[in-house]
Amino acid sequence: MKKYIALLFYITFSFVSSAQEVDSLTVIYHYTATDGVMFKWLPQSQTVFEQGLKNGYLVSRAEVTIAPNGDEKLSEFKLLKNGHVKPWTKEVIKERLANDSSLIAAALLSSDEVQPRAANHQDAAEQSQGEEFKSFWRTFAALEKNTVATAMGLFYVDASIDDDTKYVYRFELANNPKVCEYVIVFPLKNYSPDKILGVKALVEPGKVTLSWNIGYENRYAFYNIYKSKSKDKKYQRINKKPFAGTVGSLVTNPDRVSMQDSITEFDQTYYYKVVGVNAFEKEELYSDPVQITTRYLLTGAPIIEDSKTLVGKDVEILWSPNLLDEPYILGYKVWHSVSGYGIYQTLNQKPLTPKTNRFIDKLPKTTSNYYKVCAYAKGGDSICSIFRSHLLVDSIPPTPPIIISGVCDTTGIVTLTWNKSPEKDVLGYRVFKTYYKNHEPIRVFKGYVSDTIAIDTISIKVPYNKIYYRVSAIDEMTNPSPPSEYFEVNIPDFKPPSSGFFTKYTVTLDGINLEWVNSSTYDLDVMYLLRKEKNEAVFDTILVMPINDLMTTYLDKDTKSDKTYTYALLAQDENGLFSELSNTYTIKQMDKSVDVHPSNLNGIANQANQMIKLSWVYPQNIGSFKIYRAKGSEKLSVYTFIKGTKREFYDTNLTPNTTYKYVIVAELPEGGESGFSNMIKVDY
Repeated sequence: MKKYIALLFYITFSFVSSAQEVDSLTVIYHYTATDGVMFKWLPQSQTVFEQGLKNGYLVSRAEVTIAPNGDEKLSEFKLLKNGHVKPWTKEVIKERLANDSSLIAAALLSSDEVQPRAANHQDAAEQSQGEEFKSFWRTFAALEKNTVATAMGLFYVDASIDDDTKYVYRFELANNPKVCEYVIVFPLKNYSPDKILGVKALVEPGKVTLSWNIGYENRYAFYNIYKSKSKDKKYQRINKKPFAGTVGSLVTNPDRVSMQDSITEFDQTYYYKVVGVNAFEKEELYSDPVQITTRYLLTGAPIIEDSKTLVGKDVEILWSPNLLDEPYILGYKVWHSVSGYGIYQTLNQKPLTPKTNRFIDKLPKTTSNYYKVCAYAKGGDSICSIFRSHLLVDSIPPTPPIIISGVCDTTGIVTLTWNKSPEKDVLGYRVFKTYYKNHEPIRVFKGYVSDTIAIDTISIKVPYNKIYYRVSAIDEMTNPSPPSEYFEVNIPDFKPPSSGFFTKYTVTLDGINLEWVNSSTYDLDVMYLLRKEKNEAVFDTILVMPINDLMTTYLDKDTKSDKTYTYALLAQDENGLFSELSNTYTIKQMDKSVDVHPSNLNGIANQANQMIKLSWVYPQNIGSFKIYRAKGSEKLSVYTFIKGTKREFYDTNLTPNTTYKYVIVAELPEGGESGFSNMIKVDY
């Protein structure tokens, strides 16, 4: 535990703002090697204060010793010498007031003036507030001056202590021992004072703001601030009275105290030290010195009064100075930017003279122009005006950009670059894209792109292998240039094409006839017809069809009797990607020496039985036969199917006096067909 019980302002002041006063005492103390232990106590109610003025206080002390078993033992309390502390009489205070003006607080606070009885609740409340205000100043006065505390009977010095002994003191209201307070004072041989930490100084126009840490447990009642032109000597106190402190620094830090010192000389170096003053008027250790150099700080910025367009695009700027700063101004600089919040560049490297108040900007410039005028002080400070906008009229659009390159990577990120437009007032570029050059393009970005590079993201899953971009420049007046030429960007292709599929085949004496639908892929390049014999592992290509020479049917004449063949389709796109194999047909080539067409088709009309009997010859059983029929002059069309084991069919769906035509086709395995039979006509 510290050897010093700290002064707690918040505890001290809390009793005066509480709704209900407490009959008790708050005791603080301070130790010095020369004086001993000094005590002050503060009554916590007006009643206790008035009784103390009348009867005084008793100060007793007991020693704490250590028993053989290590326990602490408290001796009997004994009244100290001069331990009955009484306030001075009004006559003594009045007599000494002539030589010590600080005692006026004691004279006022010890006054026995009787308050009139309150007539109503409002008067009682105001009277109570008055008592609280009086209690506050009683406390403040007792803390500030030892003589005031002594005059009010609130001060005692015990010089008879042993630095190695632990004591317990009792402070009680004379004639009322219930109002008392105990204070433990630990051995004081190792006591060491503290010093103020964290002292900082900020130079501002006409003043220096000092701030420092409040310190451990708010122990300082006051502060003294010292100033010198030398770091190590001749420090003089700048506060006439102990400084109670303004809590909260310029950055509103509640743990710091601040004060201000006026600047009377410029271009001077000063050193400041701060020392804490406790409630017993004792200074503790000085802080480390903080150094500042006083410079004149400008208090007001120049004001740009006007800007004028002269011949061509020359612009004249006129301003007025801050009159208070004028004697300290070293010169001016004029700054220019194409944006109010953009990067400003100085137009005059050498400062203009302090008496100058106009400047002509003759440099090439854009439509939008922003100007600032900055004043520079002799001490190095500077301050700038708010910017002023000056707009030049422009209706001429920029020249169209030229796209230099465009690349789409494998993730669909397109990087586009183009040349920078030569006009200086170009604000940015608008970027457009489309998958068809004959369609209206869409804007890639809202607003505009400031640089000459753009990053766009597209989906590589779209059914396109190219995309087209164009760029248009806009100036500060939003005049758009004509768009650039379209730039073609290839889209990486990782999607294999579809394969196409077979729809039909027929087996004839000439070979196997195949029909199919080609791949629908948008970037189809080549279709392949593949074939392999039974038990072969690898397909051979028997037909290559470029995109401009596609076919949908093919008669494979290079077949052999009784051989079985498997056919497949394969597609290739423009990027060289191949499809999977299509559905396959496995087909047996019949004996080319035997006519595999249904033959000897014959038809007999039977009016009595209302039917036409068909019969034919076919060398083997198959899945089914397909019968085509035409009525009168109609074209042949599929009429019906019958089992492949039958060779006769009875047609009963007839109209009298009508001629019918018939053709039969054999339905082969795997969806193939034989050739047509002979066609017959039957009159019914």
